[in-house]
Amino acid sequence: MSAERNSAPAATLSGPNALSNYSQEDGWTGRVASAHGVVLDIDFPPGDLPGIGNALLVQRDHLPPLTVEVHSHVSESTVRCLALDWLLEIRRGLLVKDTEQPVLVPVGDATLGRVFDVLGRTVDGKTPLVAKEYRSIYQPAPKLTDQIVASEPFTP
Repeated sequence: MSAERNSAPAATLSGPNALSNYSQEDGWTGRVASAHGVVLDIDFPPGDLPGIGNALLVQRDHLPPLTVEVHSHVSESTVRCLALDWLLEIRRGLLVKDTEQPVLVPVGDATLGRVFDVLGRTVDGKTPLVAKEYRSIYQPAPKLTDQIVASEPFTP
């Protein structure tokens, strides 16, 4: 895993979003083609499709961008995505940006005893999280030889 993947993600993937000006010059090259429940089809210029598993940001008028994850390539210019948050203010034609990385969440000792949503944002009302490392939500399972069998319940 590269050092870039282990560093803190852009503000667009965790916590309140600081982006307010959306333009194609800033990488907002996709457009919402359709929305069916939590499934969005997003059009990109041909040959510029984001990778499967990449997090995309969908701009909204009065809310921070919606994070969606690329599930499949439907055609040479369309991806099918799953929304990872509320679908308020979503409509056809909204601009979309590829983050060029998967959804990243905080890991490490700072996360112990905390409660998070699927995007790694704290939802427990405690002080803001200060994490040193972020990782993709997709990780290989630990080897069986690295796992520890415990005969007693875990107690913090």
